[in-house]
Amino acid sequence: LYAHGLNDFDAEQLRLLDDIAQEIHAALNRAASDARSHHAEQTAEQMSHRFEQIFQTTSVPIQIHHREDQRIIALNAAHQQWLGYSLDELTDEAHWFAIAFPDLIESALVQRLWRKDLAEHQPGKVSTSPELILRCKDGSLRIARGTMTIAGNDVILAWTDLTDIRRKEQALRD
Repeated sequence: LYAHGLNDFDAEQLRLLDDIAQEIHAALNRAASDARSHHAEQTAEQMSHRFEQIFQTTSVPIQIHHREDQRIIALNAAHQQWLGYSLDELTDEAHWFAIAFPDLIESALVQRLWRKDLAEHQPGKVSTSPELILRCKDGSLRIARGTMTIAGNDVILAWTDLTDIRRKEQALRD
């Protein structure tokens, strides 16, 4: 099928060639779109895997709450090692406050501060709690400060353990 110009084709042949060109163009666009989608899915999967690795291997105790239904949806390994609780033991915020804060008055105060911080939190900002006393699963107490940020519906709480510092300061004062 060689031609010296468009005049060698009649109208029906030109229409047929145009239809074939459009079909080829559409197929190539679909293939390119599928390739982009596949690449985006792979990238998202890699990022999710990287986040999970970083989350689980960091030495900073971190817990993640679902903002709307107050479920605790993740605890990293450092958090579990630090306080001794598993995710199954800390199902939601009410349970967390009851277990982690042994003093009812302090627990109520912390809950009020928590609700206030959640209500007033600005996107991209970080809120820091006052020093708190948390009860570990083994009954021991830890002094810590929580740093909160919100990403979408996730409330991310990272803890700084101040127990050793405060005990050393007290020993120096005594």
